[in-house]
Formats: sequence, C-alpha cells, structure tokens
Amino acid sequence: MSTSFDIDNHGQPKGSSDKKRFMTKYVFVHWIGASAPAVKRGKWNARFDDAKKYARSKTALALTKVASCLEDLDLITIITELQALTETMGQAGDSKGGISVEEYLATLAEEQERHAREQEELAAVEKAARDAEIAAARPQEESSESEEEEEEGPELPSAAEAISEVRNAAGIYDWVLLTPMKVLGKS
Repeated sequence: MSTSFDIDNHGQPKGSSDKKRFMTKYVFVHWIGASAPAVKRGKWNARFDDAKKYARSKTALALTKVASCLEDLDLITIITELQALTETMGQAGDSKGGISVEEYLATLAEEQERHAREQEELAAVEKAARDAEIAAARPQEESSESEEEEEEGPELPSAAEAISEVRNAAGIYDWVLLTPMKVLGKS
C-alpha cells in the first residue's frame, strides 16, 4: 500500500520509470454541430470559456479542438497535433516512440478492460450487500408475517385517505379499488 509520500505529482509511485504517464493527454472538444440552430450555437459559444475553465480545474488540457463535423475529429490528426505539442513541451519522453494510433488504441483497450473489471468487482460488492440486506430482512419479515396472521387482517385506510394517497405522486398507493358497502336502490 502506498501513502501520499510514495506517490509523485502524476499519481505514479516515486522512482517508477513508467513512461506511459506521459501518454495521458486530455483533449477539450467544443462541438458545434452543423444542424444546431444559430441561437443555440451562440449560447454554447458564449459559454465556451466557462466550460474550458471548468475542464482545466479538473485536469490539465493538452489540446483544444473546435469541431463542427466528424472529419474535424480525425484520430490521426489529433494524435499528430498532440505529438507535436508534447515534443515542443519536452514531454515526449522517448524521442523514438512518441504517440501512435496503434499504441493509443492498445492503451484504450487496456483501459476499457480495467474499467470492465472494476465495474464487475463493484457489481459483485453491491450484490453481496443486497444479499446481506435481504438475508437480514428475512427473519424480520417472517416474524412480522406471523404477527399479521394472528391479527384479524390489515387495517385499511378510509376511501378518502386511499384516494388522497393515490393522487399524491409520492404516496404509498399506486391504485385503489372501491366498492359500495350496500347496494343502492334495494331495501
């Protein structure tokens, strides 16, 4: 287990020679679709700087792209621009390698597999917690059911209360069935 003293500013263990830490580059994409109405485009453009500032508060952006069609988001073009920027900034690490589309796709596949494993583990933990809750609730349900069987029956609300609960969006009843207590017109 590593402590905060064992981790460098990039979240990597100190002293590690992991060059992949320089592979994580964030691209901010400002999408302006061709079919977007002019008023919406104007609103989005007005908020562009705020959105970029917010993204920069969460992570370091390596590149900003303004795109209006899918061709503007060509992976090879973006990687070429990133490679030129990182070499200029002195972060390319190994000058012979750099960033390639194949390497990017392989890293992306690894990340997706890691994410899938984390989601499976999280689902297993949540399922175990639900199963534990269900197992803990079963003895209580069985004892409350036996108590209800001993009583005459469940106490039902009045018709006015039931209708009020059905009309309430957060009410405990979804529907109500009403029948007359006596038949009208017969004596």
